[in-house]
Amino acid sequence: MNEGSSTRLFLIGMNLWYFMSGAEYGLILPTQNEYMLTLGAAPKVIGIAFTLFAFAGLVSSPFCGWVTDKLGAIKVPLLTMIICSIVGSVIYTFTRSIPGIFLGRLVQGVGWGIDGAIIGRVALITEKCMQEIDSHSSCAFNSSSSSIQLATGR
Repeated sequence: MNEGSSTRLFLIGMNLWYFMSGAEYGLILPTQNEYMLTLGAAPKVIGIAFTLFAFAGLVSSPFCGWVTDKLGAIKVPLLTMIICSIVGSVIYTFTRSIPGIFLGRLVQGVGWGIDGAIIGRVALITEKCMQEIDSHSSCAFNSSSSSIQLATGR
């Protein structure tokens, strides 16, 4: 697989990830409070469920970054984290207990550990593209300068 198709696949995966995370924000967060209240959860317990998601993402992010750097690619971590997010959403959706909701939110949060690696990969792609643009523009500039020199005889 060449570099262009690899970059294209990454961008598709990244867009899929952010689409799914937007759906999570649109579907789970607005309903989590009421869902847990119907199960008899106290306000502190609801706050813990919200916090578990962020805490799991905070803890898994350095590990995900380390794995991504070690592999030199983002495909495996991205796929793993997408699966974690999906599994966590399924657990959250189909459970009818507070511990099940905690588990679902924790697994979803682990999936969010990929965000830093995605942003780093975007920075690398952008840097590489800028270097290619710079090299192409410098080649174009050199070509135009050479043709002007040849045309004027200088």
